[in-house]
Amino acid sequence: MKKTYHLCLSAGEEVMFRDEEDYNRGFNCFALTLYKTGSTGLAEAFMATHTHQLVQTECPDEFMHNCRKSYSTYFNHKYQRSGRLGEKMHFSMEVTGHHHLMAAISYVLRNALHHGVAPIPYAYPHCSANAFFRK
Repeated sequence: MKKTYHLCLSAGEEVMFRDEEDYNRGFNCFALTLYKTGSTGLAEAFMATHTHQLVQTECPDEFMHNCRKSYSTYFNHKYQRSGRLGEKMHFSMEVTGHHHLMAAISYVLRNALHHGVAPIPYAYPHCSANAFFRK
């Protein structure tokens, strides 16, 4: 049975998304992982050093493993590096209840504002807030 999870992968001191191509590939890896695992994406934000994803999935660890592996393969090839991208463990929290879901969605959509890289959530191009609130 699918449950809702807030997932986060941090790169620590490394920059995960260095240019527009990286952000596009990160989103594509996220979308393909949703498809491959039969999961549903509710919201996402790709920051330079970390990602936040709110997904409905049966296995959050499998979801994160697939998404991370796909993006790491691309990243390692592009930047002539090897090894794991990001910290050893990812953050995973089950989202329970309506209020928790609203708080999690708000947190993910406002992440760029929280980190000071955009004055409003809609000004940050690498977040689903733009898809939700288009004119």
